Amino acid sequence: MELLKLKEIVRSEATHLQWWKQGLCFTLLISITTLNLLMKGYALGIKSCSFWYWFIQVIFLLECTLVTWFATKLNLADQALKRKYRVNYLDKDVRFEGSSLIKLLLIGGFGGFVAGALGLGGGSIYNPALLTLGCNPRVAGSTGMYLVLFSAWNSTIVNTLYGSIDYQYGLWISFWSMIGTIIGLYAADVYVKKSGKQSIFVWLLVVVFVLSAIVAPIFGGISISQSSEPIWGFTSPC
Repeated sequence: MELLKLKEIVRSEATHLQWWKQGLCFTLLISITTLNLLMKGYALGIKSCSFWYWFIQVIFLLECTLVTWFATKLNLADQALKRKYRVNYLDKDVRFEGSSLIKLLLIGGFGGFVAGALGLGGGSIYNPALLTLGCNPRVAGSTGMYLVLFSAWNSTIVNTLYGSIDYQYGLWISFWSMIGTIIGLYAADVYVKKSGKQSIFVWLLVVVFVLSAIVAPIFGGISISQSSEPIWGFTSPC
């Protein structure tokens, strides 16, 4: 029975068609998109800070918790089986247990917070965090982009319905981002194969973050100074 299960796991991991995993991700995508539309008053006319406003958010958080628990349990079982028979498993793989599992959950939660609250993109958190856990740069980069795909998809759907997307600008940036991504992944793969090290990518990320920390406040300050709105114009979230 275990060998049949292992065979199915190996067959599934040889493709991108891992339906139960994809299904969980798309379930959450549909849920968060629906939540955003309801919170923005696009449907049903739910008012901010009303009973239904908080009720829907609590239901969504419970759904996220349930999906996380279910996915962790299934991944842990699959990984234990692969580790037992030494199939599709390396000792340096990130384990879904103990401190590694706690780190993964914290990375996912904090990355999601950054993506949703600050608009920086969860990839700026996922990629260096996965590298720190020992993931291959190609695996870390691919996983980070896959995770960001869902938050970007949600934002695209919501903003499309509100007519706030500049498609020409988006297509231009997307094209060059795709080119840069292909070149970067290829260069990273070649470097790791030749040197056997991946610490350089962490340092490159440090340089990028430092430059961003310097440049963002400067241009942000210039933008605010040119705005007609008061700088300290805070209002109630409700």
